[in-house]
Parts: sequence; structure tokens; C-alpha cells
Amino acid sequence: MAARSSREVFGDPAVVDYYDRRTELHESERLLFEAYLRKGMAILDIGVGAGRTTPYLSGVAALYVGIDSSAAMVARCRQKFPALSFLHVDASEMSAFPDASFDGVVFSCNGIDCLPSERTREKCLQECARVLRPGGVLIFSGHNARYLFFIPVLNGVGVLKKVWRLVYAVVHTLRNLLPRISSQAFWRGAGYVRDPSAHGGLLLYASMPDRVAAELDRVGLTVVRAVAAHYPHALPTLATPWYDYACVKHSCSNERDA
Repeated sequence: MAARSSREVFGDPAVVDYYDRRTELHESERLLFEAYLRKGMAILDIGVGAGRTTPYLSGVAALYVGIDSSAAMVARCRQKFPALSFLHVDASEMSAFPDASFDGVVFSCNGIDCLPSERTREKCLQECARVLRPGGVLIFSGHNARYLFFIPVLNGVGVLKKVWRLVYAVVHTLRNLLPRISSQAFWRGAGYVRDPSAHGGLLLYASMPDRVAAELDRVGLTVVRAVAAHYPHALPTLATPWYDYACVKHSCSNERDA
């Protein structure tokens, strides 16, 4: 059976329900939100999914807009948060919003890595830079191209749960190793890799922090902080599944035309 596209996956009612059950911020996200998002900002929440980040971001924002390329996700958000604005918009084509219309843009949960090509990824970053005001902040997360090993959390759980988590970690690592090591992304530091644990094997982009910094600089954004996924715990690069990034728009942007 052929792997489904990200558009098919995120339109699946079962997947919408799965994301609807996810309500907590990651500690790495919370750190960046608290450090770089100020009360009264106009915030654009890209790839809003079923609204995991909505309560926090809408609580900070004077103006909050959530967008997603999945009509099913947008419908779920409108049902859950009827007083807020949610639009069916593709992250690589945000002409619905004028230039310099937001103080903050958020693209959480590695959503940017689901875009189908490097060109659409580049267009998305150009659009993020375009809709940000000078000095505005982009916060997003991206998969680590050198991630290989799943490390289980064993503190504070009983013996049976420890055994289960260890078994799960071994299985997950074994499934992850071959696709990762055989991909150009692992050796080049950036590129697409088939992730067997992502909804049946989605093709996802992964990149190292230095490569991310370079692609952001090309569109007029500077990385000011990168935080590993398991913050506050420190793990080696090979055991870090993703990084969260905070980036600031240059005062004189050098972003290229889409």
C-alpha cells in the first residue's frame, strides 16, 4: 500500500481526533513562547491542527488567527473555539494576509516539515518573513536530520511500565535506524526522509540547526535561540528528535520574492 500524502493524512477524521487529544505544550515550546511572545501581539498560528497551541497563544494575543491546510482541522478548531478566527490557508501561499501584519508567527509540531518539497518550504519561510513586522518573531520546530535513537523516560514509573517503555524504545529505534541512515538527509544534514512512525510513513523534511539558520537568513530571519526537544533534559544529538527555534525578522529584510 502506498504511503499517504500529508494532505490525506491530516484530513483523516481519526488523525484529527488524535491531535484533538493532544493538549499540552512541550517544555521547549513553552520556554520560547514565554521568552519571545508578549502580551498584546498580533499572532498567526500556522498549522494549528486541532488547536493544541490555541489556548496559550490566543491568551497572549490581542489578535489571534489560526490557519491550516486541512479543512477538517480548521472545522474542528472552529467547533472548539467559536469566538476565534480560523482559516483554511496553505502555509506556502498566505496572500490572504497583508505584508507586515503580525508581530509573531508560530508553526509548531514540526508542521513545516510536512510541506511536500524544498521549494514549498522556501515559499513558506518567505511568506512568514513577509507577514511579519520588522523585529517580529517566528517560532517553529523542525526534525533533526541526525536523530537515530529513541530514549524512553523511565523516572517515576513502575517496573512494568519501565519494561514496556524500554521495549517500545528498542522497536522504535530499530524502525527508525535504516530509513534515517540510508537517507541523504542524515549525511547532508538536510533533506527528506520517510518516517515509519509518522502516520504510516510520511515523507518529512529534517535538518540540522546550522542548515536551518542558513535557510532562514536567506529570507531575512535570524535564529536567536534553538532548544532541543527534551528540554530541560540534555540528550546527545543522535537522540534529539527535533529542535524548537525562535527567529527574528531583520529590520531591513533581505527576503527574496516568492
